[in-house]
Amino acid sequence: MEILELTFFLFFLQSVQSKNHCPTSYCGNNSNTSLIQYPFKLRSDDQNTRKDCTYIDLKCTPQNIPILNLPNSGDFYVRYVDYENSVIKLYDPENCLPKRLMSLNLSFSYPLMPLHILSYTFYTCPFETIALSNFTVIDCLSNSTVATVATYVISRQVMTEIYMCSEIVSSYVPVLGFRSNDFIGNQTDFILRWVGPPCENCPRKLRGRLVPLSIVELSYVTISLFTVVMPFVICIGCCVHFVRMFRKEVATNNPNVP
Repeated sequence: MEILELTFFLFFLQSVQSKNHCPTSYCGNNSNTSLIQYPFKLRSDDQNTRKDCTYIDLKCTPQNIPILNLPNSGDFYVRYVDYENSVIKLYDPENCLPKRLMSLNLSFSYPLMPLHILSYTFYTCPFETIALSNFTVIDCLSNSTVATVATYVISRQVMTEIYMCSEIVSSYVPVLGFRSNDFIGNQTDFILRWVGPPCENCPRKLRGRLVPLSIVELSYVTISLFTVVMPFVICIGCCVHFVRMFRKEVATNNPNVP
């Protein structure tokens, strides 16, 4: 029993330490807003973090929307976080993401990295020439006379000489795969994934449940409990079996004994 009590105590202590080092927070006072947990944290959670773990700071708007600041690129709102697949989906609070993508710099965003990147070139073009093509126009950067487009497929020579466009800038844009749309168009979101070593004992999302990151430690506790409890159960079972056999033998040899 002392071993069993010690095992439970160690598991409880590990759970408490995990909660202290890996705070779970929300933007707002209720759980209807986005869950914030490792590797993300609110700045107010600094006192509960570990110095040997890499955290990503978030803050909240007055409307309880999580905000992520990317160095050299500014603030983006968080659409959602997929803890199981280690990705975060971001969008522009001004609803003109292509404008932000022109100057997006992810060189200092570690441990957040794009799934893939492609080099898009942005152009301003006469609206009438673009209207006759199948180009996807960036509405928030266009008007009735000038259309803004971005492509990684069509060459600069074709865009400038045939469509009479003027180059604005070329920029590396995060995309889901190398076979992405030729044109950015009215893209509203982009996805980043986090990389790097995990934080010991911090939970992660697995099939909708929070589980300890160290499966080895959890397995150790389970095996320890099994090793201690099962012999005890087997012993009791054997005792009950022998008692029943003894009573049956006595009843057979002495039928008058109740």
